Amino acid sequence: FERMGGLYNKLAQDFATRDGLLPQAWVDELKGSFESLEPRPWSRMRAYIYQGLAKEGVEPVDPTRPAGSLERYFASIDPEPLAAASIGQVHVARRYRSRD
Repeated sequence: FERMGGLYNKLAQDFATRDGLLPQAWVDELKGSFESLEPRPWSRMRAYIYQGLAKEGVEPVDPTRPAGSLERYFASIDPEPLAAASIGQVHVARRYRSRD
């Protein structure tokens, strides 16, 4: 289910919690869908983040950076995720003019 993507993982999680709906051996296998997932490639996540910011109309903080660059929005962003789940993952980013 993990290789098929978020929706299928969510279905697996749902079926894993339904007692009596599926044979126990299947339920036991589907319970693995609650474990941590492999993170998505940074190249793909980078594009998703940029597209999401642009789609929401978020103005770039540093428009002098190259178009399509997350550096237009963030002073830095860590390509290694803190966590990955079936429908998303978490990356640490630092805003411009931020002490955090």
